[in-house]
Amino acid sequence: MKDSRINDTTSWRQWAEDIQKSKDDGFRELFKDKIRGSFLTSIKKQVFNTMGMEIFQYYDFRWSNENILTGKDDLPEYDVCRFIVGIHQAHSIFLSLDEIRKKERDTEYREHLAKEVVEKIKLHKYGSFFFRKRELIQGRAFLYYPVPYELFVLCTRTYELLTSKINIKQDVCWLLYYDIITKGLAVLSLVEDNFFGSAYPLCRGVLEMYFRILVLDKNLEAARHYKLFMEFEIEQSCCSQKYPKEFMDLFEKRRKREMNNKVDYLHYGWLDWVDGYHDTVKQAPYSMNGMIAYLKNSLPSKKQDELSKLQYFYKMCHGYTHGSVQGAIYPELHYFEISIMLYHAIRNIFVMLCHKYSEEFTINGADVVVMADRDMVELLRQYEERIEKFELQQSRLQK
Repeated sequence: MKDSRINDTTSWRQWAEDIQKSKDDGFRELFKDKIRGSFLTSIKKQVFNTMGMEIFQYYDFRWSNENILTGKDDLPEYDVCRFIVGIHQAHSIFLSLDEIRKKERDTEYREHLAKEVVEKIKLHKYGSFFFRKRELIQGRAFLYYPVPYELFVLCTRTYELLTSKINIKQDVCWLLYYDIITKGLAVLSLVEDNFFGSAYPLCRGVLEMYFRILVLDKNLEAARHYKLFMEFEIEQSCCSQKYPKEFMDLFEKRRKREMNNKVDYLHYGWLDWVDGYHDTVKQAPYSMNGMIAYLKNSLPSKKQDELSKLQYFYKMCHGYTHGSVQGAIYPELHYFEISIMLYHAIRNIFVMLCHKYSEEFTINGADVVVMADRDMVELLRQYEERIEKFELQQSRLQK
């Protein structure tokens, strides 16, 4: 007589396999225009086999009324598929279809891709936990590409530090840190929905805040006055519409008497308290250009290359602000530019804060700074190749 338990076990296993096959067929259909289906499901299986029960640490599988009522279900398989698509696309920029297929057959690449997906899963609660299930404007899911994803994680972790540590809240530059992080999250949210044109003005603001931090970090007296001048701005623009008396007293005592513009002094008068500033800056001292000129002469040589890049992007943002990039032929270009701008500001203030307040770089054992530095190498290489590669793509389309 056959043991019925054997048949029950076999039936249960067959039922589970049929369900998984149906789900995999659904994922192939869902992502068919972005990745080869068999490659997607193969890597997904590899990821889940690698993680095993560990994945329960990073996704909320609990059955709760809140999740049901608010539609907050954490969907690991869908999330993993989006990671696979995003990371694979990031590695395949400028590759031909034949070159992509060759990579997909390469065992070493498949293992590397699965490993990258696993490391991103471990950051889920600081990253994709907050993402939309679908972008508003259809396009590339750039927020699942390695660098933008890591920048989002750094933003949410920095925000956590800024709002939870009492000693950090007393930092005179706290508002600048907060401004960079909130603007950075706004930019990445726009990138998530493919609103690139709206992201550049915010990127310009991020760079302005970052330049200010570079100046103020070593000038505590200037930082105190920066906070005071911000209060003047709020009172003048939002309250009385008049310049406060204390501001007018400082304006009458300004270092550069030949500069008579009160608005410029309202925004940049605190620079009078930066050591050696007016010895260095001879033109337009109360301006962003004056501040950048000061940084060029005061930053260590290893920072000069970064500053030159950011100055270029800062000027470029002004052009984008008055133009339109929403229907750009090459959205990858905006992915490159926005990632580079945010990387220097967000990555560096995270490191700065961690050093100042003895915080770890790691999240769930993953050093996000090392991860971002590693992935920026490939992104910068692709950016350097962009003109030649875009021209090649264009010629292929014309054939």
